[in-house]
Amino acid sequence: MPINITAELVQNLLEQNADLRAQNTAMIEPLARLNATVDSLQQTIKELQEQINKNSKNSSKPA
Repeated sequence: MPINITAELVQNLLEQNADLRAQNTAMIEPLARLNATVDSLQQTIKELQEQINKNSKNSSKPA
């Protein structure tokens, strides 16, 4: 099925492309913040798991 490529079609595609590029640019900072949050939460989980492991090793020892 042939597509009739017109100046109007090209212009519409260029506008859509510009809009999508703007959306992508706008998402860079929020994505960076989310990645930082994930990193922080992963570190917290690691620390909490280490605490659990220390406590479970010591739980059978008398006080």
